[in-house]
Amino acid sequence: ASWQASRLKRAEKDLEIAIEYKDQDFLSEGLIVARKAGVGQELVTRAARVLKKLQMEDEVNKIIEGAMESEDIEALESAVKYAHDNDFLEEENPMLQSGFLQFWLRFWTKEFEDMKRTGNTDGLPREGEAAH
Repeated sequence: ASWQASRLKRAEKDLEIAIEYKDQDFLSEGLIVARKAGVGQELVTRAARVLKKLQMEDEVNKIIEGAMESEDIEALESAVKYAHDNDFLEEENPMLQSGFLQFWLRFWTKEFEDMKRTGNTDGLPREGEAAH
């Protein structure tokens, strides 16, 4: 029937708008309507992923922030991994980007401190060698 086609088209459009504006309430409601209207699984899955990320963003940010404040490199690595495991990307989340960069800064600082302490510089380019 034409009312079903109209409802489907409207549900798809509303879901696309909710994804674009990243509105949690609109996404939640839009997903309920979309599933009832028979919106395609690809769009429903994409919207559900966006909603999950919005719901988890505060939690992920708090975990990363706590790990950065603790100065524990393993906790920071674990926090970054947790964010990545939940589909967060550095380009989309400034706290994750900061945590990711801080992890690598701490990692290389420790590596260089260990090299300086032990005198073992294996793997570093020698003077005159091109560093690539």
